[in-house]
Amino acid sequence: MISKSVLKIVRSLAYALWLLLLSFSAVDPASAQQPAPAASPTPSTITAPRDVKAHVTERLIDSSIPDDPAVDQMLAVYTPKVRALDTILGKLKGELKKGGMGAGSLGNFVADGMRAQASARLGKRIDLAIMNGGGLRRNTISEGELRARDIFELLPFENALVTLDLSGEQILKLLGVVVSGREAQSGARLTYMIKADKSSQLETAMLRDEQGRDQEI
Repeated sequence: MISKSVLKIVRSLAYALWLLLLSFSAVDPASAQQPAPAASPTPSTITAPRDVKAHVTERLIDSSIPDDPAVDQMLAVYTPKVRALDTILGKLKGELKKGGMGAGSLGNFVADGMRAQASARLGKRIDLAIMNGGGLRRNTISEGELRARDIFELLPFENALVTLDLSGEQILKLLGVVVSGREAQSGARLTYMIKADKSSQLETAMLRDEQGRDQEI
């Protein structure tokens, strides 16, 4: 007789709403009374071609389950940090969306913020900011109050904000990659061509000088 119990999490992390306890038993009448064989030094496969019985129970994980004091005590140290994520940072006048060239309005929002923050911290003008669209982990942020939680969910990775001094040639090559990958950027005015294979190719790029004039790179 072979029996096995498995606790399976159907959805993980914030989406863990259901837990399934699966109990399997495979019975071979001819060998049910025989002692179990000694463990094999090499991996082996066990099959159960005869009688197989399975039992499944489901339990919804919701507010009807009482709190566990031990777990509450463990989480107490993190509670203030989690509640701080509800801090209101500002108010959006429209929905931000990810998608398309430049990772959409959401990509523009993040790249603009990076450029402004770098300029404020360094106390000097920053001409260009670039953000990898794949690092934006939310597709939309709805109109209304913008909370710290929204930013944490949008940018959950502890990435560093890095500044570089680049030549015009290097910037053009970099912006070519930005356009082909449809990444987010702030500071440059770009024109590009969509080719027959739907890929994008940079045509021209301009940056604004200290007098507010667009200068071709």
